[in-house]
Amino acid sequence: MHKTLSPLSLEELAIGTIFGISKKKSIEQLMHLSHKEAIELIVTLNNNRAMRTKYESALGVCNNTQLTQVRQNNSKLFCNDFRNLDNYPELVSITSLKHHINKIINEYDNNLSKTLPPKHENNSNHPICQLLYTENTVDIIKNYREKRNEILSLPPPPTNELLPDLQSQEKISYYYDPLIFLETRRYCDYIGPSYQCMNLFIEIIINPILESSSTIFVYSRNLISSLARSRKHIRKQTYYLFMALLSQIKTYASSFQKLAYKKLSEKTRRSSGLDSNLNLAPINDEKSILMSLHIVICLRNLIKCIHTLKKKFFPILELHNYIPAENIIGVFIDKVIKLSAEIKTVHEIMTTEKRNASIVNVLGEEPSAWIMEIEKRESDILLSKIEIEKISSFLTAKYPPLIMSRKFVISYLLDKINSNSNTNKLIEELTKEIKEMELFLVKLTPSKVKHLQ
Repeated sequence: MHKTLSPLSLEELAIGTIFGISKKKSIEQLMHLSHKEAIELIVTLNNNRAMRTKYESALGVCNNTQLTQVRQNNSKLFCNDFRNLDNYPELVSITSLKHHINKIINEYDNNLSKTLPPKHENNSNHPICQLLYTENTVDIIKNYREKRNEILSLPPPPTNELLPDLQSQEKISYYYDPLIFLETRRYCDYIGPSYQCMNLFIEIIINPILESSSTIFVYSRNLISSLARSRKHIRKQTYYLFMALLSQIKTYASSFQKLAYKKLSEKTRRSSGLDSNLNLAPINDEKSILMSLHIVICLRNLIKCIHTLKKKFFPILELHNYIPAENIIGVFIDKVIKLSAEIKTVHEIMTTEKRNASIVNVLGEEPSAWIMEIEKRESDILLSKIEIEKISSFLTAKYPPLIMSRKFVISYLLDKINSNSNTNKLIEELTKEIKEMELFLVKLTPSKVKHLQ
């Protein structure tokens, strides 16, 4: 007995629409987020290029195009660069999540996304083609009901036309299985000369898509288990967002497999003559048509879901979204100090040794190789200092209004609110943040940044 799912509430419909989630079990993941957490997540998704300070929430961040280049260079930093940060376990988990989602995206890019023809080629007048490529997949079955009589009355194609000519302006349209209207040009080498090969051709079309969807199913299933194990390390919004997305991808991939196997089983029974009912049924049997339509609907939903993951949600996994600007600048400063120390050590060794042979014995390299290493480190130091200056300029512009707003809140609390433990604690926290920002501004003076060693 199938379990009946209760209809979605208005709140569930709303949050599902916002994040592009339609499956109830996936929406239930998002319902763990409070309204504030959901809004913060939306703001973060819309401003994933923006850098923020540790003194502001996602709601206080607006898109800062001036830091685009800083963001791009930060992407070259690796998780190990942040080993000393308190949220290092989270960064490790995010890096792992990003790596495994990349496997799904690569499978999508290399195979699955190529199963649908380009949009500009979906403008054929053929009634089945028009049916398949409506804007929304929810309309496909409804449109079929409207065109049912026309589609069922289509004649079979001539024996020498296995594939429909979508560019033809002929008034007569022939019946083809809806799956034939997928992107079939890459299968042309397998096409037989006659219409009797259509069943074989459907198998040739389905099998590669089935293999790709099965791969995505395994990736998503394993990643859901891995993500669940990392739950305590990953912040709430990220965890539930990707749990919802991966759950929906897994559901669509699983549904496609079941439908595809059912279609192949029907084809096998028809071609083997084991099922007399199928033998007597016409090639444009309505049950077969609806099965193919549901396969295409499921495929389109799976492709759309992974496309949304790639374009809209994957960028949020960049490490800069989990590290405030203060920590990033700290990493660059540590990097400069470390590289400077390495250069100093090599210079001291090369100065102490008098002969080239001795240098080779001590360092294991020719002097010219070490000079190249020194130059490489000097180049890295220069690039790091440029990033430090950029982030310093960002923080120098950000801090004054943040300091001013905190002073205003402190003044308001002192003047308007009766003193109690809660207000006193808040005033202490705000005062501490003001002092930290003012001290940081002193450290970020151009002269100190420029002469950083």
